[in-house]
Amino acid sequence: MGKLGEFIIKKLEDKKVQRWIISSDDFFALCSDMGILEDDETMMDIMDYLEENNIDVNFHNAKSADGLYRRWREVERKLKLREMLKGSKTETQKLIEKVDSIKVKDRPNWLEMYRDDEDNPGVRIPDDENPFQRITDMLTQELRDKVENEPGMTLEEIQQEIENEMTHSDNPIVDQMIRYFNQ
Repeated sequence: MGKLGEFIIKKLEDKKVQRWIISSDDFFALCSDMGILEDDETMMDIMDYLEENNIDVNFHNAKSADGLYRRWREVERKLKLREMLKGSKTETQKLIEKVDSIKVKDRPNWLEMYRDDEDNPGVRIPDDENPFQRITDMLTQELRDKVENEPGMTLEEIQQEIENEMTHSDNPIVDQMIRYFNQ
């Protein structure tokens, strides 16, 4: 190697970065013993730490590490996806936030009568409460709203209809009604 090669090597010497290596057997044995092997979030945090601190995991034995390497790659893909989505809100994330913001109302008392006794045997509905009253009130209100909002005949249209009927009828009661409405 000439002087130029030695110069380049000398300049790059201080740029070297040393990475530490951990055996995959040791890494996954520890994660398994701690019960975090299937916890994706924790595994991603650990993989972030390893990357930040220049630590590699060596999958030296292809036969024993095959399943572990697949798990490593799976978490690695999720980690890359998390990094890609960080900072940008996709439509899915917005929908998830919207769903998370929904608050479910407390269970109404009338539903307690449908509860299985095995779930909570001590809960009973008061005898003076009518469980069907709420349903009856809702249906009554719905019918009332429909009737009130239904287009109907105006008073003028009713008078006109009566007058039309009266002109074709010779009934004295009808004549009295026409006179009454025309007052």
